[in-house]
Amino acid sequence: MVSIQQESIIWQLSYEQQLALLKLRGIAEMNLNYVELSKLRLNKTRYLSYQRQLRSIESIGYYVIKEYANPFYNGKKYNGIEFDDIVNRYFYDKHLKQHVLQAIETIEVALNAKIAHILGNRCGAFGYLDFNNWCQLNGINGYLGKNKKVNKYLLQDEELRFKKKLANAVRKSSNPDIIDFISTTQNIYPSVWLMVGMLDFGGSVRILKLMDEELRKEVAKYFKLSEYDLIKWLETINLIRNICCHNRNFIDFSLRTKPPINDKIKPFLYSHSEGKKIVYTNKVALPILMIVYLVKAINPRYDIGKLMKSVRKFATSDSEAQKIGFENKKSIGIKRINLSI
Repeated sequence: MVSIQQESIIWQLSYEQQLALLKLRGIAEMNLNYVELSKLRLNKTRYLSYQRQLRSIESIGYYVIKEYANPFYNGKKYNGIEFDDIVNRYFYDKHLKQHVLQAIETIEVALNAKIAHILGNRCGAFGYLDFNNWCQLNGINGYLGKNKKVNKYLLQDEELRFKKKLANAVRKSSNPDIIDFISTTQNIYPSVWLMVGMLDFGGSVRILKLMDEELRKEVAKYFKLSEYDLIKWLETINLIRNICCHNRNFIDFSLRTKPPINDKIKPFLYSHSEGKKIVYTNKVALPILMIVYLVKAINPRYDIGKLMKSVRKFATSDSEAQKIGFENKKSIGIKRINLSI
């Protein structure tokens, strides 16, 4: 006989069965045993709670709820976390991701503006189309890959891919300035100041990696980081952006590869000693603080209040704060975390 736990893999379960499966696995406060209202009014609260839980699993999905419950799984069962608390974690995380994306947009816009200004100064409105005008021309460029050697063939491939992607973006663009430019000229490609608006975040970071050292340093100086740190931070932030955009669990995210950690953010991070070495967290606090640092470098008056308020929903105690990578509960305070850059 196939159990209900096996059934979830073999065929689709009803919403009622999905709730029952979560209860079997240790989720608490699942109001499955109720008597119809017409028979016993005393069970009205339980009945309404059950209906609310049904709507939650219908609108959010079983595996999304399961993903947010995973931190409380001990290998056999969930440690008594309540269903409504899991749903709350989902919505808290949703609000946090909205504020994170808003901050990342600030970083993306500033990065594109700086790229446009620097390339415009170096090679004019359309000189960016010739990669020899602004790219690293030879030697090893580790930002493009381990021991990646730059030569004319690599740059030609990069230029062709870039132009193909740009032409396609221009063709599909609904931007009035792009439409006006293309309709009034014979050019396929827009000026550098319009071009940056066609880039996705990854494309902007790619341009930064391709730049020669002088230009990379100029961009990094604006963000008050070294060129190496800036590129590694932007790679991490691009990953975070994708997680937020695709509605994945953000609050329980851990970085597999940690970017360099700036001395300004170290005091806010949870750390432990391994011999004589201090090891800093790879939890979500690290990318959050990186994002805060960058938006403060762009605009010291940037309001991080709503972002930090969303973070504090998950950290009502020091131990909870440490689980997501902060030094303690106080380290998430808005006044403390306003990094002086």
